[in-house]
Amino acid sequence: MTAAEFKAAREKLGFTQIALAHHLQVSLPTVKAWEGGANRITGPTALLMDSQSTAEWNALWRKSERVH
Repeated sequence: MTAAEFKAAREKLGFTQIALAHHLQVSLPTVKAWEGGANRITGPTALLMDSQSTAEWNALWRKSERVH
């Protein structure tokens, strides 16, 4: 996933950078680095961002909130 694809997916989902960082449990600088192309986006993060389904995201967050 490229930095531009990551940013487009975040915007499509309606997340700010801060909200996405919170949901992914990463720092805001990490999200900024992904969007700026400084860090590669791989693994689970790339898979989640690739889904680009708000319903899928909402289901995941409801599950994760019950676990925490």
